[in-house]
Amino acid sequence: MDDPAGFRLAVPDGWVRSEHGGQIDYSPDDGTHVLRIGVTPAAPKSPEAHFLELEQSVSGQADYTRISLAANVYQDREGALWEFTSTDPGLGPRHTADQAFIAPDGTEYAVLVASPPEDWSTVQQQFETVLSTFTVA
Repeated sequence: MDDPAGFRLAVPDGWVRSEHGGQIDYSPDDGTHVLRIGVTPAAPKSPEAHFLELEQSVSGQADYTRISLAANVYQDREGALWEFTSTDPGLGPRHTADQAFIAPDGTEYAVLVASPPEDWSTVQQQFETVLSTFTVA
């Protein structure tokens, strides 16, 4: 699907688009399961440095556990992948994965999925599909 924010991706059937604070969310159930795209024009730092900065605020959540956080290459571009579990006060236990990369124009895109841990195997497959289809227009 073509998103009005200038990218294309495969979204699971029945997931509805909304915007929150400059981020684009797709969800079938008001955020219990979410696909979130963050767009940061003229990214001031590397995706890994950005995730390390974000981790400082997320690590204060109950039960935060980092599974991994490392620089990588995504679509031949500088990127980073961060995976963790935590407990959200409103949604309960969460399993989250976030792949960020810097597009050729300097914009950082972060593709995040989150769900209850018991649904992670399905959501992880959806994440892999989204990552394999995500393109910047």
